[in-house]
Amino acid sequence: MKISTIKSKEWTYYLPYEVYSILVERRTIKEDLSVLLHAKWQWAQDTERYNNYTKVDFLDEILDLLDCNGLYEITEMTLKEWRDLVK
Repeated sequence: MKISTIKSKEWTYYLPYEVYSILVERRTIKEDLSVLLHAKWQWAQDTERYNNYTKVDFLDEILDLLDCNGLYEITEMTLKEWRDLVK
């Protein structure tokens, strides 16, 4: 794939279809967080965007998105869950 093609894709392009569908339909569950984070992280590395961002930054963005979609219960997690996701 050409670099210009990769740079034009959104981070959701990196999601498996099932997880993308669940995200669009606002049915995301906590177990999807690692897939969402991995997709956003891979997108940032492939497109060379947000080089100064960490996985914590991207997890914050994903949690904000889910919170805005009314999925409040997913955004509440233990410190261990948080650390497991960003390691």
